[in-house]
Amino acid sequence: TGSEVQKETALLVVARDDYTKEKTKWKTERETFFQEKEKWEKEKNTKLQTRINKEKAIQSLAEELEQEEEKLNEEKKSLRALKERYEEEALKEKEDKLSQGSTVGE
Repeated sequence: TGSEVQKETALLVVARDDYTKEKTKWKTERETFFQEKEKWEKEKNTKLQTRINKEKAIQSLAEELEQEEEKLNEEKKSLRALKERYEEEALKEKEDKLSQGSTVGE
């Protein structure tokens, strides 16, 4: 009858509206999920890049310190050699003076 058709039509309209609402809600949640996922991936990549940059900076500083240490070791060697040379010259001068003094006293 006409009354039953109207009831079924009304139920179908309500069901269609519910379906449309659920579909819209699902699409919105899906979009939100992917936006959050993209945001998280960007943050993760930024943190990873920051970590890589820090590690590169640390490596660079370590290499720089190593080079400075090598330079200091070379300077130490040079200073030791100079010290030894001056001590030898001072000893030789002292021996020369002593030998001249003994020659004068004879």
